[in-house]
Amino acid sequence: MMKITNEILEAHLNCNTKGLRKLAGESGTKSDYEMMSTEARQASREAAVAKLVARIPDASRGVPVTVETLKEGKLLLADATLEDEAMSLHLEALKRSEGASKLGDHHYVPVLHVNGVKVGTRERLFLAVFGLALSGVQGFRPAVGLVICGPEGRPARVELDGKLYGQAEQALGELKRIQAGGEPSRLVLNKHCQQCEFRQRCHEEAVKADEISLLSGVGEKELKRYNRKGIFTLTQLSCSFRPRRRSRRSPPLEKRQHALHAMAIRDRRIYLFWGAEPPRQSRPGLPGHGRAAGLTDKPNA
Repeated sequence: MMKITNEILEAHLNCNTKGLRKLAGESGTKSDYEMMSTEARQASREAAVAKLVARIPDASRGVPVTVETLKEGKLLLADATLEDEAMSLHLEALKRSEGASKLGDHHYVPVLHVNGVKVGTRERLFLAVFGLALSGVQGFRPAVGLVICGPEGRPARVELDGKLYGQAEQALGELKRIQAGGEPSRLVLNKHCQQCEFRQRCHEEAVKADEISLLSGVGEKELKRYNRKGIFTLTQLSCSFRPRRRSRRSPPLEKRQHALHAMAIRDRRIYLFWGAEPPRQSRPGLPGHGRAAGLTDKPNA
């Protein structure tokens, strides 16, 4: 297994399976969108870091993160690299901050570039992972991280609390467990699959395994809810659908009937589902019209 890098960490935060494949050194066919996004992000990052270095006179660039380097007390360390037995991380920058650590009367906080104006959960987790890695060198876990947004490098401050560090430790722990030869997580398709280089391979594996995540709209929370009930495949989910006559006092229906969707895939049929009463403008002669279960079906064309 390879060391944990920025690319592997990003892949893992997008999808556990993609992180595993990257950790094993595998590669797939990247889409045009993914390649264009990577190029745009790289250009934006280079411009932002250059402007950050220009604003701070006492700055070093391209240095390794060691105790000796950090003890020098430079105001900014740009394009820094942090290496240990398990990780090889590239940091856009480290900025000096006042506060005691094993370096002396100062410590460093991580700086992350974001190609946009929004700082999401993934970016916050990245900063927390950098903070964890940095704490192993300086003996102090930074309470904040900095984000530079877009090619202009507009700065933003991000609080790194215990909850965020806990999530970062969980993500790193999962990667290190797999790195040590542990059992990989179960394949789950998600929104990132549309632009992933492994999309075709993962889809074929999901079809073979009869994965529930093949249904669009099934999120992580719903998957966990099904798993707690002992439902792990589309076939099992399809058997859980029970059409019932509904009254006006019945609670509102869910927006999507995933069990019915799974049954339609299993039976290769189209099913229409409505509540206590059929639609007023339903077409005359529709098969099963007015059925007590409120279920109408017809074969696929």
